[in-house]
Amino acid sequence: MQGEFRLRQVITGIGHAADVSVVVEAADRDEVDVSPDAFAWLRDAYGPRAVVDRPVNGRLVV
Repeated sequence: MQGEFRLRQVITGIGHAADVSVVVEAADRDEVDVSPDAFAWLRDAYGPRAVVDRPVNGRLVV
């Protein structure tokens, strides 16, 4: 199964948006794989030298 979603939320009066793609596949155990490009948007927001592979990013995926 595959889906694409546009998420929007207003936090303290500031609009936030995200485009998200999800692929669900049968597996023998629970597992979540996150694309290495999942946080590439940080470069758009903070410039080409932004760090996009910080260890803390893994905690954002639940």
